[in-house]
Amino acid sequence: EYCDRGSLRDVLDKRNKVLSEDQIAIVLNDVLQGIKILHTRYWIIHRDIKAANILLNSSLQVKVADFGLARKFDSGATETTTLVGTPYWMAPEIISGTNYSFPADIWSLGITAVELAEGSPPYIEYQPTKAMLEIASKGFTGFRCPELHSPDFIDFVGRCIKKDPEERATIEELIEHPFIQRGSRL
Repeated sequence: EYCDRGSLRDVLDKRNKVLSEDQIAIVLNDVLQGIKILHTRYWIIHRDIKAANILLNSSLQVKVADFGLARKFDSGATETTTLVGTPYWMAPEIISGTNYSFPADIWSLGITAVELAEGSPPYIEYQPTKAMLEIASKGFTGFRCPELHSPDFIDFVGRCIKKDPEERATIEELIEHPFIQRGSRL
């Protein structure tokens, strides 16, 4: 499918403005629905969720793109250890070289929410290797300007970026989160 409006990264760069929380909620509602299908129907982990891989078309449909790093799980195996992804969006468990699975996409989704709200992911001021070390050791250290974000948005991101993947929210929980529900009502 041709997505003539480009990626959300293109939108951020062209407008030189971040998205509003309402816009983020609408987009992430659709992204969550797409990731849910990938995870539950096709057993695929995307491994590179970020604004540059979320596309828009003229009908304002949101599409998850770039499956070059995706991994399809076979017959019950749902973990991998391959170090792939874009450093600033990588989950700590990927960087640490431990087994990881679908919750890694939840981490990337949370970092993407921060990217859409603040213009860039955390640790962007560091070189990729240094950023990976910071992510692996510290996880998400907080928003640049937390006072600019609503409590629902902060809670949504917080549920996505737990350092321990077992503590991260599930897709279903995130779809029902008040922040995402705000977007589904708009």
